[in-house]
Amino acid sequence: MTGAALLVRPAEPGDADAIRGLDGLAPASGRLLRHDLTTPDRCCLVATLGAELAGYAAATIQGDEAQVLDVVVAPERRGRGVGHRLLAALLAASEHRGAPAVSLEVAVSNRAARALYRRHGFVVEGRRPRYYPDGQDALILWRRPAAAREED
Repeated sequence: MTGAALLVRPAEPGDADAIRGLDGLAPASGRLLRHDLTTPDRCCLVATLGAELAGYAAATIQGDEAQVLDVVVAPERRGRGVGHRLLAALLAASEHRGAPAVSLEVAVSNRAARALYRRHGFVVEGRRPRYYPDGQDALILWRRPAAAREED
């Protein structure tokens, strides 16, 4: 990385344009971004290196469950721990807000993201056929509290 330290912080409405500029952000996420950044049931985080936006992560929180909406890392920052830091902070924030169970969808072909999620305790619990615009299937992953896993 650069000499600046990676900082993960809550995203603010003023971050919207930079977030929209991230390669890999879903078109729907870009359209809904201003709403997501100001809605109480959303948790939106950015990773920065000085003034540079290195990544973005967001989840929606409903009761005791959260759903990861996005984890996007700038292409030049991928493979350097930014996604790991963002996801760890998103999971901690979700748990702090009373949502220890977390789900997400990930493209079957996205091996890097699948490995990241696996390292954070996510397991495959389902599949959504032809979920993505290109016709690709999505895997449904869950990370549940240890107590819930022991009851299964």
